[in-house]
This record gives sequence, structure tokens and C-alpha cells, in this order.
Amino acid sequence: MLAAAAIVILAAANRQPITLAVSPFRAADDLTISLPLYAILFATLAAGVVIGGLGSWYGRRHRRRSARLEQRELQRLRGEVDALRTAAAQRPPLAAPRAPLR
Repeated sequence: MLAAAAIVILAAANRQPITLAVSPFRAADDLTISLPLYAILFATLAAGVVIGGLGSWYGRRHRRRSARLEQRELQRLRGEVDALRTAAAQRPPLAAPRAPLR
């Protein structure tokens, strides 16, 4: 709630448009953007969140890959355990051990 109030106050206080030059070397009209300051700030914040999220997602690619490989190995081992249990259930029971000779 406090953040929402701060955003509304920021937007209300910075409604006047400013001109943002895209190129520092040319001041042509086609390379400038005229927007309210709050819109530029919010767009910059949103771009930072998106870029940060993409960087975090890309940085965790090794963990995701190893998790996929471990999941495949787990499925393979579960199938192997199920096959061994089925084979053990179909095998006749072992004979009881005999008493040792004296």
C-alpha cells in the first residue's frame, strides 16, 4: 500500500514531459523521445526487472540441466526396480536352509 502511494505521488509530481535524446551525437528530431518523467522512470524500472529476470534465468541453466538429467536417471532406476520386483515375485521361493551336519 505504501509503495502504491509513493508511485501515485511520483506520477502526480512529475507529469511534465521531458525530451530524452537517444543518440548523444545527433540531436535530430527522429532520435528523441518526449514523455513524462514518471513514464521514463517506470519504463526503466520495468526494463531492469525484465533484464534481471532474464539474467537470473540464464544463470541457472546448469541447475535446470542437471535437474532434468537427474529426473531421467530417477525414472530409469524406478523402472529397473519395478522390473526386478516383478521378476522376484514370479520366481519360486527359495528352499529353507538345512540344518548343519554333525
